[in-house]
Amino acid sequence: MYLDYLANHKALVPEVAGLLYGHWSDLFQAGHISKQALTALLTERAVTHQLPLTLVALDKGALAGTGSIELGESGTKLRVPAELTTDSDLG
Repeated sequence: MYLDYLANHKALVPEVAGLLYGHWSDLFQAGHISKQALTALLTERAVTHQLPLTLVALDKGALAGTGSIELGESGTKLRVPAELTTDSDLG
């Protein structure tokens, strides 16, 4: 299993939206957030060089989980951790 940017796996955006909406549908519905709006939000977060961003956990190429990093979260810094940066991100 490994973590990677959702930006590197944009084809997974609908699957991630379905996973999150299925698990947290009561909260999304209470906040008047549709699955379509969630999909749009995840598409915006499919980035590598700015916050907020979304990460995916992959196990043998299959989606195993997801998480987002937002600037307002406790301990969040204004840079992407080196562990999540590849040489191609530096240029």
